[in-house]
Amino acid sequence: MKTPPTALIVVDVQCDFMTGGALAVPLPGQDLPAAETILPPINQLMAEGHYARIVLTQDFHPAGHCSFAANLGVPLYSVARTPAGRDQVAWPVHCVKGTPGAEFHPGLYTRFADLIIRKGVRTEFDSYSGFADDGGDLTGLAGYLKANGIEAVDVVGIATDYCVKATAIDAVKAGFRTRVLATACAGVAKDTIAAAFAEMAAAGVTIE
Repeated sequence: MKTPPTALIVVDVQCDFMTGGALAVPLPGQDLPAAETILPPINQLMAEGHYARIVLTQDFHPAGHCSFAANLGVPLYSVARTPAGRDQVAWPVHCVKGTPGAEFHPGLYTRFADLIIRKGVRTEFDSYSGFADDGGDLTGLAGYLKANGIEAVDVVGIATDYCVKATAIDAVKAGFRTRVLATACAGVAKDTIAAAFAEMAAAGVTIE
C-alpha cells in the first residue's frame, strides 16, 4: 500500500522542558529519561528527508498566562479554575515569549522545519494542542497541512501526556491518519503517560 503524504509534527522541544529548565520533563521522582534523550531520534527523523512537511510547535506564553500557578494563586501542579472557566493544571512559569526558556533546544535541527506554530499565545486560554487553543482559536496548522496535500502525520516531542496527546487527538479529529512515535516523545509522569497512550489509542491514534 502506498504511503500517504505525511508530515512530521515536532511538539515543544524547548529549553524550559529540558534538564535545568523551568518545567523540566519528567517531573522529579519519576524513573524516566530526561527530555533531551529524544533529540537524536527526532533529528534523525527530520534529517532522513522522508516527510513531505516538517512542523515545529512552540509554547509561547505571555507573562500573565492562565496556566501559571503564580497567576492562578494556587500550589504548583494542582488543578484550578481559570478566569475563563476551564480546569487547568497549575504549571511553573515556563516558555514565556522573549525568554531563553521559550527557545527551541539548541541541539534540535530546526533548519529542517517548514513551519513553526506558536501556541498558548492568548493569556486566558492554554493550548496543549498544536491545532487550536482551549478557547477554540485555530492555529492554522490543519489548513496548512491540507493545503500541502498532507494526509497523515507523525507526532513526536514533549510532553507525551499533555501537548503530544492533545496534538495527536486533534490531528485525528482534523481527518489525518495519525501516529505517535513513542521513542521520540518525553513525558511528565508514568501514570499520566500510560493514561495518555490509552486515550490516544481510543481516539484512533496509532502508537508505535
